[in-house]
Formats: sequence, structure tokens, C-alpha cells
Amino acid sequence: MTSSDVVLEQRIKEIGKQLSHPPDSVEELLTVLDKVEKLLSKVDQSPKWSMIGALRPSITALIKDGLSKHSDVDVKVAVASCISEITRITAPDAPYDDNQMRDVFKLIVSTFEGLADQSSRSYSKRTSILETASKVRSWVVMLDLECDALIVEMFEHFLKSVRDYHLDSVFPSMESIMVLVIEESEEIPVEMLKPLLAHVKKDNTDVLPIARNLSERVLVKSAEKLKPYLLPAITALGESLDTYTKVVTAVCKGTTATNESKLTTTSSDQTDQFAVSIQQKKSKAQQLSLTTLPPSIIETILCLLPTAEAARTSILSREWRYKWTKIPKLVFFHSIEVAQLLPSDWAQMSDLEWARIKKDMRCKLFYAIHQVLLLRQGPIHEFTLLMNADRTCFELDQILLHLSGNHTIKKLTLKLHHSDPYGLPLSVFSLHHLTDLCLQHCAINHKPIFNGFGSLTSLTLNEIRISRETLLHLLSNCPLLKSLYLLIYEGQFVGDEYPFMKPSNMELFKCLPVIEHLTTSGYLIMSLVQASIPEELPASLIHLKCCTIEDMCFVDAYGLPFLADLIKCSPNLEKIKLEINADCCIETKVDKLEEHSVNLEEYSDIWLEHLNELEIKNFCNYKSELEFVKLILARSPNLKKVILVTWMDDKIEEFEMLKILLRVPRASPVEISVESC
Repeated sequence: MTSSDVVLEQRIKEIGKQLSHPPDSVEELLTVLDKVEKLLSKVDQSPKWSMIGALRPSITALIKDGLSKHSDVDVKVAVASCISEITRITAPDAPYDDNQMRDVFKLIVSTFEGLADQSSRSYSKRTSILETASKVRSWVVMLDLECDALIVEMFEHFLKSVRDYHLDSVFPSMESIMVLVIEESEEIPVEMLKPLLAHVKKDNTDVLPIARNLSERVLVKSAEKLKPYLLPAITALGESLDTYTKVVTAVCKGTTATNESKLTTTSSDQTDQFAVSIQQKKSKAQQLSLTTLPPSIIETILCLLPTAEAARTSILSREWRYKWTKIPKLVFFHSIEVAQLLPSDWAQMSDLEWARIKKDMRCKLFYAIHQVLLLRQGPIHEFTLLMNADRTCFELDQILLHLSGNHTIKKLTLKLHHSDPYGLPLSVFSLHHLTDLCLQHCAINHKPIFNGFGSLTSLTLNEIRISRETLLHLLSNCPLLKSLYLLIYEGQFVGDEYPFMKPSNMELFKCLPVIEHLTTSGYLIMSLVQASIPEELPASLIHLKCCTIEDMCFVDAYGLPFLADLIKCSPNLEKIKLEINADCCIETKVDKLEEHSVNLEEYSDIWLEHLNELEIKNFCNYKSELEFVKLILARSPNLKKVILVTWMDDKIEEFEMLKILLRVPRASPVEISVESC
């Protein structure tokens, strides 16, 4: 959050409080409302939680009868202009409840009555309200709230107040709103058509040419929708088709597509040019319309958006209203962006206020999730949640319990950042159709008696709290597991006080019979398994193709033995990627570095027929590391590339290292690349 954002929030808070106790003087009140509108115009749509809080006093004050039903017309227009900005900011969500929104629309529509008076003090505000209503499509909510009489009143205001000087922005906004209201209406009542037909009567000499032009353009652009309604409406009004201009006849006969340019009555050359321009834009818009895309492509596009953003497409049109409810992929995320707060914000915020803000945002997120789940119309294949959640987050228990009844979920991702991790409920283990599970900063506190995941092929366990026994039980009950990302750090294993309970490397490997991609860390190796090297290796990881070890340590009693066992058990390895923990090497004495070097004679039976790439990051050129590289070079007949990313600043040392590696026995003509970090 920038300093200007902080200042804007503070000013909006202050003006909102001032608006809660408005001055009695009309002039003073108009001055305050002008300030409110100016500040609101600087707020982007869908602002941060802190801005929503700053807006709350203004949102509440503007809807009070003392302002929204003020006796002064200019005050009412100014209030409507402020509320119009509020609807823009919160779109597509409504800032008020249904009854309040009906009053809001009544106020907004009343401002359109004075659009003809260009000399009015509030003229610019009226045009701004109109343009905002057109842009944010607030008329969609009017249709949902069944404000039929209000829509007819709006049409009448448009046709009575439109003037030649409105061609630049007002005319297009009026036309857009009227056309789209007709297109989005499920049925077209006679009352909605009555003002349009009245302005295209041949004998109606009281109609301005620009108003007739507006009416004709709306009829032509809505021809397909209006065709079945127009003749019955004319009959209901006691009129005949001959009473109206040729536009009405063309709409009824379906000939508007070929005769639109002939049927458009213009008031001037400027209007004619404007009509041509609009028609060209319309043609391009039709060609590029998302609605014309196949449903599968629309679904793919919506799946790429966070669910909250996908839901916002509901405001595009009635046709789009519920498209998002059928997407199979749900993504929710929320994090209080502490990094964007200035130090002054922290200083001013008490612990109680900070806790309240976090609680409010958490409640808002879970309410949104429940609403989405309630509106779901199709199966859920993927569910992703990123948030701060601790062990008291019982709302998440209810969501996971609800999802456990959905037998179509294939991918579940929970990334829950908190020092006091959320405890995973047993209901998760009833998601038997899961193929992909990602857990971060969770705790699995259950005894190893639960069923595993028979269909799971990919598992990510990142910084979770779990016992060794429970971890092995989970892995052994995922018989189809092909990809494992296992990063658990020191202190995260439950039961560290019993080091003698550590399993051997082989016990771990037996749990991964079909594993193809394995990522783990040196910290986990040290905490999870024993340091001993068995004489025989009964387990075989024959499917393992890629192995990645982060924070690898060559100079302890765990890292190298584990890696040696892994290589011996993995004859089909294609890639080895190691990231050395540089701190481990720096803090270790030279004699210990020598102690853990590799003796090639002990690994004479290793033969990596399929290995084609070795990458080592933070390579320090210690003996243990160098001997390991020599081993791989000597035992890999199809090795194509060795990448050593080093911190070495001494080019002479780097050159000497390369000379050594180029002289050692190699089973293949491998390319050795040394890069700097």
C-alpha cells in the first residue's frame, strides 16, 4: 500500500464521518457531497479490505432518508452521483440489500429526467451517472429485482430528454442500456415497447428527430429479440403496422439486416456518420464476442480465473449469469497483505483491531465459499484454498466435510500459512477419487489407522506436522503414487523425542513402488531415516526417473548414504538434481568434509544406464562433492550434461576443478558446464 493510498483511505474515512452528520445548509451539503464524489472517483473497482472499511461510513450515510430523499433536486442528484460511484467500486456485488437497491435505482432513474437541461448545475453529474450505469451494467440488477415500472420510466426519460448535443457520450449510453435491457429481459411486456413505438409513429410531430433516431436504432439492434413481441404489442395498443415508420415493418418482417442503413432516420450528417461508426463497432464486437465461443473454451477461460473473478462475469449478461457455476475448478485465496502496510499502519493498529480485521476477512472468505458451493450446478473436480488458517479454523472443517460428499473431486490443494498449523480432519481421507493432493502448513494428527488414497498419483507435503509412523502409513496406502514432493523440516516431525523409532531408507523406498518423480530435502532425510547403510537393498525404485534433493548435505551421516541407496535402487534414473546446503559446508570442519567423501570401490555395482543429466546447485568443490561427480561420470554411459552451479569467485580454482573433471574416467562424452550463482 502506497502512502497516497493511505492518505486517500484516511480522507474517505473523515468525509464519511462528516457525511453521517450532514450540514443543514444546502450549499454546504453540496460542497461535502462534491468532495465525497471526487474522492470516490479515485477508488479503483474491487479495492482492498482496508479501503472497503474506509468506505463503510459513506455507504451507510448516503442511503439515509435525510440525503437520498432530500427536498433539493441538486442534493438528490449529488447523492445519486456518489451512490453511482459506490456501485462502480463494489460491482458486480451490490452495496445494499434488495429493498435498499430498489430505492437506489429509483433515485438514479429520477436523475435522467433532467438530462435535457445542459445549463443545469447538476448536468455533468447526471451524464456521469448515466455513463457509469452503462459501464457497470447496473441494469442487470434492476432486472433481477423486477423493477419493470422503473425500467419503463427510464426509457421514457431517455426518449424525452435526448438532444443533438448528446451524440458524443449520452446517446451511446442511452442506446446501450435500452438495447441490453431488451436483450436480457426474459419477456418483453407491452409497457416496455410503448414509449419506443410512440416515438416512431408517422403522425407524431412532437417527437424530436434525435429521439426518433434513438428509438429506431434500439428497435433495429434488438430486432431479433423483438420480432415475436412487436405485432402483438401493436395490436394490444389498438394500432396498425401502417401507423409506424418503415423500421417497425422491417423488424416485424425480419429484414433489418439488409435494410438497416436505409431505415435509419437521421437528424444531421453528424448523426449519419455516428450511426455508421456504431454499426462498424457493432460488427467487430459481434465477431469478437465471447458468447460465440464454444462452451468448452468458455469453461477453460473461466477455470483460469480465481473463482471470485469468474463469478464477476455474471454481470456481463443474463446469458452469462450462471456460466461460472458450472466450472469444475474452484480456486479461493486470501491473505492479509502485511507487506503492503506501512510501519505507521502497524503503529496505529492495536492487537485487538488487527485480530478483528483478520476475523472479519476470514468470515467473508468462508461466506463466499459457502455461497459458491450452494450455487454449484455441476461436479467439482478441483478445489484450491490459499489462506492463513490455524488450528481454530473450524469453518474449514465444514467445507471439507461438504466436499467429502462430492465423489468427483480429483485435485485438492490446501496452502494454509500459520505457525500454529490447521489440523486436517478425517473427512479428507474419504476423498477416494483424489489423484492430486497438495498440503502445506497443515497438521496430520491422526493415528495411522485411516485409509489412504487408492487413486492418488501426485502428493505434495510441504512443511506439515506429522509423525514418521503416520507418514509411512500414508505413503504405503497410495499404491499408484508417481510424483512425491516431500519437504518436512527439522522440528516438524511429531515424536522427535524417540530417535530410535526412525525407519530405514529401505522402509521408505518400499512405500514408493511406482514412484517416477521424487523431491525431498536434506533436512527431511536427517529427521526421517536412519544413518546406516544396509548391505543388501531388497527394494527397487525401477520407475524412478527424476530425483531432486534440496538442502542436500554431503558432510553429515545422512545425506550421502541416502543418496547412495537411492541411486542403487533406481537403475532407470534420467535426471538427478541436487541443491547443496551451503551453510552446512561452511560450518563443517575440513576433517569432517574428508570423512564423508565417496569411495568409488564401494559402489562398483552402480550402473545408471538411463541417466542423461546431473545438476548440482551451490557446488563448493569439496572432496565429497567432487568424488560424487566422478562416480556419476564413471557409471553413466548415456550421460549428456553435467551442470555445476557454483559460488566460487576464484577463476583459477574453477579452472583447476574443470581440469580434474575432464581427466577422470567417463562412460560417455558428457558436456560439463560450470555456471555462477
